[in-house]
Amino acid sequence: MPTPRPSLTLTLLQAREAAMAFFRPLLNEHEMTEQQWRVFRILRQQGELESHQLAHLACIFKRCMTGGVSGEERGCSVQRWA
Repeated sequence: MPTPRPSLTLTLLQAREAAMAFFRPLLNEHEMTEQQWRVFRILRQQGELESHQLAHLACIFKRCMTGGVSGEERGCSVQRWA
C-alpha cells in the first residue's frame, strides 16, 4: 500500500501558522488584527488603492472591507476618498 503524500493545503496552512506565531504577539501589543496589518502593509507599499483592489491584494472579501476601513477611519489610520 503506497504511503499517502502530505497535503499541500495543510502544509501551507501549517507554515502560515508557524510564521504568524511570531507576529501575533506584536500585533496584539498594538491592538491590530491580522487583516488590519495586511491592509496597512499593502497601503504603505502600494499607496492609494480602490477598495476592490485592496480587498483583492489583502485576501479579504470586499463586503468585509467596509467595516474594517470605517473603523480605521475613526482611528485616523486610513482615509477614504469619494
